[in-house]
Amino acid sequence: MDESNVSTHELLNEATEWLQYARGVTQLLAQWVEEVETVDRGRMVLALGAIEAMTSGGVACAARAHVLCLQADGAVSLART
Repeated sequence: MDESNVSTHELLNEATEWLQYARGVTQLLAQWVEEVETVDRGRMVLALGAIEAMTSGGVACAARAHVLCLQADGAVSLART
């Protein structure tokens, strides 16, 4: 996403999208663990890493949107971001 002209709305949409992806992978992983007799540790680590990355991306987008809102309200100076 182009950081120079990004809007709060776009950031919140991106955050929602990343968090929905994380939720979907979490549900898929839970179903998989329930169905298999032996969990493949490598696949589990890979899936959990992907969930963490998607969640972190969503949280980062939401945090940037929050900063933009505060800047628009004059509560945060541009120099501190």
